[in-house]
Amino acid sequence: MKVIVDGAAGTVTAEDTDTLNELSVVMRSADAELAGKVLENYGRVDGTHAWLDIEALKTFAPLPHSHTWDARFAKAMAYAASNGWTDETGRFVRAHLDEREA
Repeated sequence: MKVIVDGAAGTVTAEDTDTLNELSVVMRSADAELAGKVLENYGRVDGTHAWLDIEALKTFAPLPHSHTWDARFAKAMAYAASNGWTDETGRFVRAHLDEREA
């Protein structure tokens, strides 16, 4: 899944929501500081990574919501936790920041 932060539009959307074995934050027209502001309802930016709220990520599920997507998402988050890619609360998952041109 790619979480798209559009600094010019001030929006957060997602692409490739069925691809649950990868997670990144793509910054379009945004540096890390602006991305952090735009992402405030979904998580936070910390250096070269973003910490994304796992419950907020579920809002990007393809509609209609399928039980198979939910199960695959849960498995992906369990894998992330087993590799230390979640915070100590288990509420946030780490994703790389990927800066792209506008």
